[in-house]
Amino acid sequence: MKAFAKAAAVGLLLPWAASAQAAEQNSPEWQFAGTFYAWLSDFEGNLNSSAATQPVAVDLSSGDVLKHLKFGAFGSFQAKKDRLIFIGDFTYAHLGAEKNIQIRDVDLVDADLDASTFTSTVLGGYRVAQGPVDVDLMIGGRMVVADTDLKLTGPQRTVEDDVTETWIDPIVAAHVGIPITRKTTLALYGDIGGGSSDLTWQALAGLQHQISSHWLLSAGWRYYSVDYDKGAYLYDVTQSGPILGARFEF
Repeated sequence: MKAFAKAAAVGLLLPWAASAQAAEQNSPEWQFAGTFYAWLSDFEGNLNSSAATQPVAVDLSSGDVLKHLKFGAFGSFQAKKDRLIFIGDFTYAHLGAEKNIQIRDVDLVDADLDASTFTSTVLGGYRVAQGPVDVDLMIGGRMVVADTDLKLTGPQRTVEDDVTETWIDPIVAAHVGIPITRKTTLALYGDIGGGSSDLTWQALAGLQHQISSHWLLSAGWRYYSVDYDKGAYLYDVTQSGPILGARFEF
């Protein structure tokens, strides 16, 4: 369960990696950019790692997620040439929680979660429309490695499972960049996929502002959902919240 919550804190920054393109000119030379970001997300969903228990419901606010975050590292990288674009996003988070967990088994009353999650999304695509509104279409995949240690205790029994699950989903994505001013862009991004999971998708809207020849700042709102179910293991969560980023181009 912790793995799910920690993913909420870090999230993906692929939307921001693509959104800055609206302010760029196509170039026959390779252009690169790195983005650092934070996603202040809540975390809601149903989780399970053991056939001996029913799924538990988790409802963590963004404040709860930040409080229980033990470690997080996240960023994205973009390579672009003419209308071709390649994006990689990598996140890692480790957190734990004991509260805001609803246990359905009546003979289990306490929960202790410790989890870590690594998420990697890689996309390649093409700018199909250039100015005044830019449109990018992309295809790729998202890999999730979730290590979940869930311990449930009650007066008569204790159930503990430490499970690591890895899955990869193919995804398709689209980005639209709409210039607001010479230095400010409205970015709209969405992706959807599935295969290993029943469904994964996300949507983001935000503004990006160029503050120098190399730096851009961004702010917006992101919603993310994933439903992965394999045997007794369940990872069905939604996350949403404000996202802030800084991008360096070179």
